[in-house]
Amino acid sequence: MTGLLLAGTEVRTDPFLHATVSQVFADDLAGALTEELSGIEGWNLHRGRFFEQYECDLLRHAPMGGLLGPELIDRLRTWAADLLMVELAERVQVVAHRLIPGQGIGLHNDAPDADDETHRLVVHLGTGYRDDHGGHLVLFSEPSIEAVDRVLRPLPNTGLVFAASDDSFHAVTPVRAGVRHSVVFSFWQRHRDRLHAGADRIAHSGGTLAQHLKGVHDLLRRWGAPEPVCVAGHLHSVYGTEYFSTGAHGDPPDRERVCAEVGAEAERLVWLFSVCARASLPHAALGADLNDHRDGGVVPATEDERRALLLIDLADTVEQLPRVPIDEDGLHWERARFEPVAHLLPPQGMAALDQAIAARRSGRP
Repeated sequence: MTGLLLAGTEVRTDPFLHATVSQVFADDLAGALTEELSGIEGWNLHRGRFFEQYECDLLRHAPMGGLLGPELIDRLRTWAADLLMVELAERVQVVAHRLIPGQGIGLHNDAPDADDETHRLVVHLGTGYRDDHGGHLVLFSEPSIEAVDRVLRPLPNTGLVFAASDDSFHAVTPVRAGVRHSVVFSFWQRHRDRLHAGADRIAHSGGTLAQHLKGVHDLLRRWGAPEPVCVAGHLHSVYGTEYFSTGAHGDPPDRERVCAEVGAEAERLVWLFSVCARASLPHAALGADLNDHRDGGVVPATEDERRALLLIDLADTVEQLPRVPIDEDGLHWERARFEPVAHLLPPQGMAALDQAIAARRSGRP
């Protein structure tokens, strides 16, 4: 069999990071997979709070395991990682879903927690689909059934790959006729939470360090930052920073370990953020030297790196501004330092800064 096509790919960042694929498998493999799914007898009924469906672990199902071999699955993982600009671990899960008339999946976001998968590829398989069969995959801009952003028809051999997050709201409309088959490939991003061990027990800006780090990451992703920048935002204090020392919370991990976990590009941004003098970031983004807060020296950094650091600084500021003690002079200073470089920052980021400042001035939480 000829395997993968991965043709007709379109990447979007709204309403959350995802990509659609018009042809995932070559025709002969898609046909063989469809035929095999139709013949499976060992389906397990899975009921949850917002869904009901039949499932089958395909890696434990010998015939399907032969069609979806390790090499093909690894190629899919590598393709998804490149497409969504993320580093994915070797761990992969492959489960078939079967929905019959009356079954559907309610509005949810699949936001990863603990050991949950972080990215998914859903491939629809079958024959003779019509719109009146139902089972449409719906993407939402917010957790409301009124906030429909995109409706995807579950046409045979089409796919959707997405990053699971707090914003990845989606649902499957009830199946009205026929049987809806899909194969779900679950992937895990190289784990970075363990690099900040105990962050959920460290107080930070009116909450915990873990909450702050996730908030910075989510803001960067919402503003459309590249994945290495989002990852660096999530880890920006792992080595400590000008204003946050890791000394009281144990020794920071060595750079080699962090690089192995999240990749060289994200790790370098984390390190640069740890040594830079924050006040020098706006000037550095405009071409001046980036200063080292430890000795006042110059930290070599590319233009792209200096601008990425500025963006992380903005997200770090916006995330904690609603909770940290600050007076009117402090609010004025925060706005003034980003003003000269507003044209280098995403409009959503500057708007978020202005909203946070206005809320503090009005006394709103």
